[in-house]
Amino acid sequence: MANQFFFNNNLKFLRTRLKQSQQQLADNLGIKRTQLASYELGNTTPPIEPLMRMADFFKFTVDTLLTVDLAK
Repeated sequence: MANQFFFNNNLKFLRTRLKQSQQQLADNLGIKRTQLASYELGNTTPPIEPLMRMADFFKFTVDTLLTVDLAK
């Protein structure tokens, strides 16, 4: 059974749940808005350091951000 990844959907879901713009969240995470947009679109996956900052910011494990559909 193949793993399913939900990272891009989770990132957008959590950002909108916090009522933050892409720029606001990008500033909070120390990344560029264009990088965040690319992550949300599923075009790229962040390197481990930004991914760990996101997990810490949202109070989830990296595994949860990647593999659990948080919108359910």
